[in-house]
Amino acid sequence: MNLLGSDKNLKEIITQDKGVNTDKFFKPRMPDKQKEVVYMDMERVGPKEAAAELHMDVVSLHHLMRQQRLPIGVAVKKEGKTRWSYYIYRNLLDKYKQTGGEQIASDKHN
Repeated sequence: MNLLGSDKNLKEIITQDKGVNTDKFFKPRMPDKQKEVVYMDMERVGPKEAAAELHMDVVSLHHLMRQQRLPIGVAVKKEGKTRWSYYIYRNLLDKYKQTGGEQIASDKHN
């Protein structure tokens, strides 16, 4: 599975400036299933809509998300499968657009 940064960093980005209790948003699935985080009660955006807002085509958006170069959500490819799933979150997309495409502050590790 391919995630953008760690779950902790994504959790900080998503809830930044909101002053909310994140425990109700981030609940791990059952231990016998994949270690995937379920993002509940968060507005998601489809790849077509996100691509239009970013003035790019969907293929480019998919490519950048798979390469972890577009911090607006996560691209996931499950083991043994050929298809990717794209989870794009409204607040990450808006934050990315506000910064003019710059890296989000809490993602800067270098």
